[in-house]
Amino acid sequence: MLAAACATGSRPRSPVTAGLATSAAILVRPNLLPLGLTIGLFLLVRPERAWRERARDGALFAAASAPGCLAVAIIQQTF
Repeated sequence: MLAAACATGSRPRSPVTAGLATSAAILVRPNLLPLGLTIGLFLLVRPERAWRERARDGALFAAASAPGCLAVAIIQQTF
């Protein structure tokens, strides 16, 4: 819920905070990965933003979401 709330914000750091919240959520519950994909797609198709802003927001979100995904992958590989 925090990730969705941050993603809909208008602050410049909103995609990063949404990505960090998504990263934490995926680390706790890996089955929330589809939620992260949905939020990422939302950031890419926001109608009120220009394409350059949407691409930047999507990239920032993906970069901030990556640590949780990588941690889950390492944990699963270890098991």
